[in-house]
Amino acid sequence: MHTRSRKPKKNDQEYNAFNLRRYRKNNPEKQKAIRRKNDKLYKERHKDKVRAGIILRRATAKGTIIRQPCRVCGNVNSHGHHKDYSKPLNVDWLCDKHHKEEHRNNIEKH
Repeated sequence: MHTRSRKPKKNDQEYNAFNLRRYRKNNPEKQKAIRRKNDKLYKERHKDKVRAGIILRRATAKGTIIRQPCRVCGNVNSHGHHKDYSKPLNVDWLCDKHHKEEHRNNIEKH
């Protein structure tokens, strides 16, 4: 027996996601402008985070700081996690999975 897929409705999440993807694909210049605006807002609102990230990237590029494997699982594809942005070179090295978990745990504590 052949099953027919239901017709999407305007308030349907899948329908809205499809239309958003189609709009973004058909309007790349608007999307670039929106991205630039959002990037600028983020940098203005989170100056301490941006500054710490820049300092850490420069230090790893120069070899002042050597990227370490994830402290939880040992994965070599790790990110520097800042607990204190005023100390940009003091980081915990975490893989993507454990970095996200760390942020989730911090949100739950607050």
